[in-house]
Amino acid sequence: MTNPFDPTLTSPSPTSSDGDEAYCPACNRSYGVDDLFCPTDGTRLVKLLVKPDSLIGRIFDNRYEVRSVLGNGGMGTVYRGWQLSVDREVAIKVIHPKLASVRSVAKRFLREARLSSRLQHPAIVSVFDFGQTDDGVLYIVMEFLRGRAFSDELKRGQPMTIQRLVRIGTQICDALEAAHAEGIVHRDLKPHNVVLLDGDRVKVLDFGLAKSFAADDSGITGTDALLGTPQYMPPEQILAKPIDQRADIYAFGCMLYQMIAGRTPFDGNLATNALLGMHLHETAPPLGDEVPRPLASLVARCLAKDPLDRPASAALVRTALEALAEGQSNLLLHTPVPPPPAESVAVPPPPRRRTWIAVVVVVLGVGSVGALLLRPGDHAAAVARDARVPTIDAPIAVPVAVPVDAAPVIEVDAAVKAPTPPPHRHPPPPHAKPDAGAALPDIDVIPTGK
Repeated sequence: MTNPFDPTLTSPSPTSSDGDEAYCPACNRSYGVDDLFCPTDGTRLVKLLVKPDSLIGRIFDNRYEVRSVLGNGGMGTVYRGWQLSVDREVAIKVIHPKLASVRSVAKRFLREARLSSRLQHPAIVSVFDFGQTDDGVLYIVMEFLRGRAFSDELKRGQPMTIQRLVRIGTQICDALEAAHAEGIVHRDLKPHNVVLLDGDRVKVLDFGLAKSFAADDSGITGTDALLGTPQYMPPEQILAKPIDQRADIYAFGCMLYQMIAGRTPFDGNLATNALLGMHLHETAPPLGDEVPRPLASLVARCLAKDPLDRPASAALVRTALEALAEGQSNLLLHTPVPPPPAESVAVPPPPRRRTWIAVVVVVLGVGSVGALLLRPGDHAAAVARDARVPTIDAPIAVPVAVPVDAAPVIEVDAAVKAPTPPPHRHPPPPHAKPDAGAALPDIDVIPTGK
């Protein structure tokens, strides 16, 4: 589901449940609101009336007119609005009235507005204003975007070229770098909070969980230590430890993994506790062999369990992504690559001279064994001592078959170049990655900081 706080172009598509209707509980059919009985079975119809949104048509602080609903969510509703003073379209986020009465939620909402208004960057949605109406409605006025949620793009499962991955990824890094420069960490970075405009221009939004790097004694963060999205949550945030910009680097690594593989690093269908445990203790499955090694290495570093093992800044990640684009712009990712056809190795017939040499060597070997049989003494030691191939004036030294209990020693003329071994037919096993989170505690009970 698209983030309801994404100020996208259009309102949700209307369905049969958007308007008033008369519903038949017996045959599950809907009729006009003026009908009293079902014409099919005579059952008395139930009136289902849509309660009008009391905010539609209101004007906040004599400046912002609320016109229509863009989306709903657990925290509130986003409306399409109009700024009367400058005649421009805006998005207005309003917190639910029931939540507005909860002090911690209201404080978090206002903190989001305050922090987000400090961020001025082309890749970050602009926050114009925030405030409270006379009757207690908390609202934020934001830039109105015409685009689509990046999460919807990823759901299509279409292969992505490295060129496009770099184009989108570097803009997200730019947004994170701008926020981090202001001392702000997002803490809920995910595809739902990224909007793609025309030409793949990126807007990062929803700093609802944003937090300043500075010490916060307000007590607000203690109640939301586990708020966020489990599929993209860094280990230190799960454990309610202090976080910095590298928490966003981990979440961005999860997004990169999804952009490459078409899925998140860990199965999002798992129970929340199991999913969080995988972020703490397990290494993400390795990416396919078709993924360039530098890109796979970058993703693995971003997903390091220990923040100190991750790239220190979004700028470093952006630089690494830009370096990947050179020479591989048309390579499709998360596309199965067919295995190469089996190679047929032609074995040339041995030259005549090698056959003659082999005959001589066999004769010499038989003579040596015969002499040993005629001599008493340490038979095994004699075989081990004399089972050396004599140096022959030939380009190749051919070993002689020796008894199983002997330890043959093959001497090869140093001037002779050893033959090139045949190509390895089987792919090497994937490099094992150390489980950096293995030493972390189990999470039978996830700390909430309460």
